[in-house]
Amino acid sequence: MPTAEKVKAVEEMHALLEERGTLLLVGYRGLSVEDMQTLRSQLQEPGATMRVIKNTLFRLAAKGTACEPVADMLDGPCAIVYDGEAPAAAKALTEFQKKKAALLIHGGVLEGEALDSDGVEALSKVPTREELMSGLVAGLQGPISGLVHALDGITSKLVYALEEIKTQKEEAA
Repeated sequence: MPTAEKVKAVEEMHALLEERGTLLLVGYRGLSVEDMQTLRSQLQEPGATMRVIKNTLFRLAAKGTACEPVADMLDGPCAIVYDGEAPAAAKALTEFQKKKAALLIHGGVLEGEALDSDGVEALSKVPTREELMSGLVAGLQGPISGLVHALDGITSKLVYALEEIKTQKEEAA
């Protein structure tokens, strides 16, 4: 017979999984408490949250949600990473995995589509929102600054021409 705490935990997890269209699954066996704290702080930068889960409760909560296909990926102690910007969170996980090989990226769900570990790695290579915005600003700024320099060149040439006319008139007088 399930306890009231477990039923409540499954209901909360089910609501969380229905709300979030994107989440990543990681295994943390072999990571120390300090490593977990470091990972959590690195995930906070892109606004992501990491939550340790019980696999059986996750499987129960995932039924009827977009996360149901990835519930079978769980193996050993696992955590979910949700919220924040998905490419930035995936990038933080893959960078942390390079330092600490004990972190296993099982997969995840991106906008309702299941991802395996290779899919999460590919997601980590997608430019983040900030990178896209800076590229857009640079792209828009280029033609505008070119126009400013062109107009500045025209006014400079006009000033030089007027100076030349002034010198010629002074010499003639």
